[in-house]
Amino acid sequence: MILNRNNSYIMFLFFLLNFLISTANSENPNLIINDGQLEGTIMRTKGGRAFSAFLGIPYAEPPMGELRFKAPVPIKPWEGILQATKSHPFCPQEDYFSAKIIGEENCLFLNVYTPRLPHESKELLPVLVYIHGGAFIFGAATNENYGPEYLLDKDLILVTPNYRLGALGFLSTNDDVSPGNYGLKDQSLALKWVNKNIKHFGGDPDSVTVGGVSAGGASSHYQLLSPLNTGLFKGVISQSGISLCNWAFNPEEENIKMLKH
Repeated sequence: MILNRNNSYIMFLFFLLNFLISTANSENPNLIINDGQLEGTIMRTKGGRAFSAFLGIPYAEPPMGELRFKAPVPIKPWEGILQATKSHPFCPQEDYFSAKIIGEENCLFLNVYTPRLPHESKELLPVLVYIHGGAFIFGAATNENYGPEYLLDKDLILVTPNYRLGALGFLSTNDDVSPGNYGLKDQSLALKWVNKNIKHFGGDPDSVTVGGVSAGGASSHYQLLSPLNTGLFKGVISQSGISLCNWAFNPEEENIKMLKH
């Protein structure tokens, strides 16, 4: 009987310990950045490594109404805790299969994925800001092709921003009415946000690389060429696209064709 009681007691302690560990691991990460407080979520890589994910963080005011066809305006600080636990809508674009317009104009959000937060280590991690592709007319920061499930097996932080697409992002009248390239300006503002806030996620603002594929690669090259980004990043990875590609810019006559269409 004593042996059975001891075994039962040991089993009780074992299950209690497992419950406490499971509860601790399931607690959502919280942190404070320059704009306010965030609550994120826990995800796992394909290799089983747990990491913190902060999804749908606004970095600019909604580009709607008077802010449509304007350079992005930095987000104002918020009160309370922002639930950064799920992705927000992507920017308006034509659905490839249905030809319907999907997405929302209030779309200037970004995602931050980090394997460890500052309270877990004093060592700051390198940062990759990955700009999605899609010919400047479709795509999103939440595209599964740009997810963290493999990269976060390494000690780095991944940031994926949305930016305006199509006419809302790149229409230009070649004058002050609509100078254009708002999508590129969105990306630049996201880089400024990273420079200002990434330390709160355990990232090194002096070790930021900008990268992307296709339109994201060309965008990365454009950001490298822009004097507005001086000091914001140290390296660029342009995959299958640079600013010199014939599809990466539209001369005035092409804009006129698009407007007529």
